[in-house]
Amino acid sequence: MTTPSRVASTGASPETARALRAAMQRLFAGKPQRTDGRLTKENLWREAQVSRATMNRAQPILAEWDAHIAEQGKTTAGEARRDAEITRLRKSSPRKHRNARSWR
Repeated sequence: MTTPSRVASTGASPETARALRAAMQRLFAGKPQRTDGRLTKENLWREAQVSRATMNRAQPILAEWDAHIAEQGKTTAGEARRDAEITRLRKSSPRKHRNARSWR
């Protein structure tokens, strides 16, 4: 007699699936608890506190991750604000930048 499998249709146990989905939500919302918040699979498994191998077995969840990244991109909201601010500053004072380069 074999013991019943606890692996759901997600390819992982229900606890693992919940942990991965919660980690995805935190990363997408820009509120990581255990990582730097970059939208990488490495941060996903670290944020979920599961092994990389465990994450890789959860193929349907990884497909959700990949679909979100394809649709929204890998830039977080904070990174987008930072990049916009850098662009704005560069456009607002191009002469200052040129002079600063000549002083070197």
